[in-house]
Amino acid sequence: AGVRIISSSPLLSGVTFVTNLGSAVGMDLVSDATILGPMFAGNTVNGLAIDSGNLPTDITWDDAEIVYWLTGAVVVPAGRTLTIAPGQILKGAFLGSGLFIDGVLLAQGTADRPIVGTSRDDDTAGGDTNNNGPVSIGLEDWAGIEIRAGSTGNVLDHLDLRYVDGF
Repeated sequence: AGVRIISSSPLLSGVTFVTNLGSAVGMDLVSDATILGPMFAGNTVNGLAIDSGNLPTDITWDDAEIVYWLTGAVVVPAGRTLTIAPGQILKGAFLGSGLFIDGVLLAQGTADRPIVGTSRDDDTAGGDTNNNGPVSIGLEDWAGIEIRAGSTGNVLDHLDLRYVDGF
């Protein structure tokens, strides 16, 4: 990654990411960066690659100016809350990537700023994130959102979910 964020909450403002092998930015599940006005050109992933694993603390994903690239399964364990802000775009990198909720998911988009969850190849949301040009989008490109037994208090409002594998 052009910038790798580990156990930190930095502010990245006006940073340009050009021709980085891997993602423009990579981040573990402990971190909570604020990313404003990024510029991308020719990175393998023009976005923020989120590590897979169990969310170790409550966190908010609220950087609508950058696509969150799910590199695998993100599990929200019981007792933890993931909040996703209006306008945030999530793209699954492959079939096993998605959100698995045992705790709480608060994903409250708005009519004019829905939260979008989609395929790595969907260029209509967040642009050509994987920098591969126009391609056909296949069904079953990512796992979507799975809310599991015992999970309570979830709020999902104004979500646009596309190309999910259907469990």
